[in-house]
Amino acid sequence: MSSDVRQEMLTPDYNFEEAVELLRSGGINAREEAYGFSVMIDDGSVKLIAECGVDNDLSVSMSVLAQQPPAAWFFRKTATEMASLLLSAQELVAEKSGMSWIDALKDADRE
Repeated sequence: MSSDVRQEMLTPDYNFEEAVELLRSGGINAREEAYGFSVMIDDGSVKLIAECGVDNDLSVSMSVLAQQPPAAWFFRKTATEMASLLLSAQELVAEKSGMSWIDALKDADRE
């Protein structure tokens, strides 16, 4: 087996490009980054910065920072699963008046 084939088998496909497309089609302005993707969310008077990439255990992690530490962390197997988490949170924010994005992400994370 060639080293290219072996490396391809060992490197998971995290689908960051697909995740960005999914987020954009859902109305979330995502940017593809060298490490994965980022999203800036206007949550009333607070701007949230979400950065998603591959963690050292090869899972996909996303930190969400609301202008000052600590960040909220979320974990999934793929970037498209993380995009689905963001889209679920967006739905919750739209459905529940006054719900913050951080609370919506935490609620969606429990589902």
